[in-house]
Amino acid sequence: MKRIVSIAAVGAALISAQAAASDLPSSEAKAGKEAIELHYINQKIYSPVVCDQREVDGTAFVNCGPSRGSVDGGLWAVEAGPTVLAVNGKALQHAGSIGTTIFDPDGKLVKYAEWRKVHQDKPVNVPDVLKGFQ
Repeated sequence: MKRIVSIAAVGAALISAQAAASDLPSSEAKAGKEAIELHYINQKIYSPVVCDQREVDGTAFVNCGPSRGSVDGGLWAVEAGPTVLAVNGKALQHAGSIGTTIFDPDGKLVKYAEWRKVHQDKPVNVPDVLKGFQ
């Protein structure tokens, strides 16, 4: 009986942690990821390009590189709006001449910004975040 109660408690804790982890609607996370991926395709940055998405500490991150698990590509964050934010130097380089918006595959506008300008007080530990993509 103790084992069943323990399993139930752990399951409930995991479910509530996942629900509280991010307020970003999945549709916005998806739109942000797809807009980034489309930018890489249109700009021919990598051929092929692989963009993976995962959440770290309540932030949706997207890593785009030449292969799955690559840690030498662009690291991005997706926030409500959706807004995509270049996080590391590669993402800044790959952003090139984006301006203030890019488009998702449905033609909807997605805002663009640099993480370091929006979140000056919240630095990202890039190596730790990238470990999650390996």
